[in-house]
Amino acid sequence: MFQTRSSHRISAANPVRNLDGMDHDRCSALHNEILYRGWVGSGRRSDELPSQTWWDYNAPPRDTLNRLSPSLVAFLKQARFLPYEENLDYSFFYFVAGLVNSEGLLSVSERGAYLDNERFVFLYYATAYKAGDQQGIFFDQATSTAAFVGDLADITAMCERGWGWKPLEVILDAYLEMIDEGKIFTALDGQASEECEFLESFPPWRIRAFSDTDLEKSVSSMRRLLDAIETRLPAQKPPKGGKTLQWCDLLDQEFLPTSSFAYQFLTRVAAWSIPIKYIAPGIYLPSKPDQQPYQSSQSEPEGMHLRIFHIDGLGDQYPSWTPLNESSTVPAGLYLGQIVPRTNTAFGDGCVLVLPYGLGAHGWARKSDGEQVGINPESEHPIPTNRSFELYQSGFTGFTDLREVQLWKVLQSWAERVEQGDWDVDEYGVRAGIEKFKDADTETHWRKYWIPPSW
Repeated sequence: MFQTRSSHRISAANPVRNLDGMDHDRCSALHNEILYRGWVGSGRRSDELPSQTWWDYNAPPRDTLNRLSPSLVAFLKQARFLPYEENLDYSFFYFVAGLVNSEGLLSVSERGAYLDNERFVFLYYATAYKAGDQQGIFFDQATSTAAFVGDLADITAMCERGWGWKPLEVILDAYLEMIDEGKIFTALDGQASEECEFLESFPPWRIRAFSDTDLEKSVSSMRRLLDAIETRLPAQKPPKGGKTLQWCDLLDQEFLPTSSFAYQFLTRVAAWSIPIKYIAPGIYLPSKPDQQPYQSSQSEPEGMHLRIFHIDGLGDQYPSWTPLNESSTVPAGLYLGQIVPRTNTAFGDGCVLVLPYGLGAHGWARKSDGEQVGINPESEHPIPTNRSFELYQSGFTGFTDLREVQLWKVLQSWAERVEQGDWDVDEYGVRAGIEKFKDADTETHWRKYWIPPSW
């Protein structure tokens, strides 16, 4: 009988090990843990989980064996395997259907013209989470790293430039963390909550637009930011009485359903008494009703983005980011993603910072995956250009498909800037204007505006 254990989980006390090749013991343990959780979560008996491994079932020919690294072979001999043809309605994970069979392992050249079949292995194939050109997890035998490739068009960029690649155990551990935090969960038919009705299931797995943990992370990160600012207010001038925030959208539940991340986050924060105005350079909390993009659009308002933080003294419209999916412009500010996500890759707590200017042309500003801001990833010789909406974004995560950065990560980054003295504070909150964010595209300061990669 399979026994779950925690010794293989990654933590500060149990970090990734620097080995020659894949850490096959750890990777197989994490793989088997995910398989076990799905099996039991679908209502099956744990003692009925097949014990056969990928190697037991596929018995690859010697020619295939000779082209695989020893550590990858060891992993395939330890990883349990459920044949697709015998488990048509069963997926390994929400985004990952399962391990590829022996014929598909060395087929990467069919997916990317330049790819080397001797180097890159197609290890896991994706579920039909976006019913298009989704791919799966590739393994690089030269570096013993892996990456989830979300689309056929992403293969060359990711494999050629290394964006999103990391040890396989980091990816598998992240999947378990998504399960632990309730972002991905198992549910028998009829047991999923109403919040998930628009998001497709890949039995036994379902996805939430956001989890309780996601909400708490955003609320606590906002509290951390405000506390960092308030404790640095000038001592000679005690803070004025606080005020509650004017998010009038909370009153319009037709546009902002109570089950949405936007409603629940704003409700929590709006109840606080806040004595300052500026929470980041040139970025302030609303003090009067706001005109939202969805109010001037013919599109469904629930699919729109919601501006929650404003940018000081700027009334101009910025056309380079168009959440209305039409020829339109929006005011600068920080926007939450789709109010009610209806795609299987959307994160309800995703956000975009729209600046009143572009940055990136100097080549220092980076997305989480190391990709320069403002480049065309499909270009053979990408050149960074100015973009007004790419700062803090994730790029190719290597865990799942492209998505907007989660709000709590941006708020946490801002709190760190205050705590570490990078941003000064005066009686109104964070000092300096919106021009301060141009530091993100400088050799000296770019890391302060870069969010480390995570799922």
